[in-house]
Amino acid sequence: MKKKEHQNSGTLGKDTINKWIISFLSVGKRGFKSNFDLASIFLLILKRLKTGVQWRELPIESYFEKGESTGYQARKKSVTTNSIFLCDNKGQMIAMGSPKAGNHNDLYEIEEVLKEILALLEEAGIEHKGLFLNADAGFDSKSLREFLESKEIIANIKPNPRNGKQPDVYFDEELYKNRFKIEQANGWLDGYKGLIMRYEYLDVTWIGMLLLGFISKFLKKV
Repeated sequence: MKKKEHQNSGTLGKDTINKWIISFLSVGKRGFKSNFDLASIFLLILKRLKTGVQWRELPIESYFEKGESTGYQARKKSVTTNSIFLCDNKGQMIAMGSPKAGNHNDLYEIEEVLKEILALLEEAGIEHKGLFLNADAGFDSKSLREFLESKEIIANIKPNPRNGKQPDVYFDEELYKNRFKIEQANGWLDGYKGLIMRYEYLDVTWIGMLLLGFISKFLKKV
């Protein structure tokens, strides 16, 4: 028997990979679509093939600067992700919107996020018409109020002083006190160390971890 010598075939560039490999991959009509550069993913697979290193030891950080839907937030001096959660009067999480990069404000794509949440409620058979929605001053927006009104949801959003006086805006201070429920629910989630810091690169994995936290907290209450 003769030992086979494996020689270095050189380094493939992304242009070559995109032209001769990625362009020939089939594209599924359904399911999750990655926002990552496929050529970079292929390079990582090649590194695994060449070095024999275990998957978990691949230097992912050197190929991807950050995960999906992440961005630097100056206030927290770190790369973060924003997620909109919806809870009921008992503090039970019932829905969430798709994650957004942390460098955006609370109102970023808020109408699209709420459409996602309302679709989840409808799918679960939860009626939203006529409900009150408590939200802090970060969500004080005329367009958001109009959107909620179009969905027959009563917006109880705390007026933001930066927006000046709004005498015609509905706001019930007593009802707003119930907003502590969402803060309480977030506090419960912080009990899971894996949810305080995001280590997952893919949104779909991060969402799965959050939903698992929701389910776990719900089962502890029933």
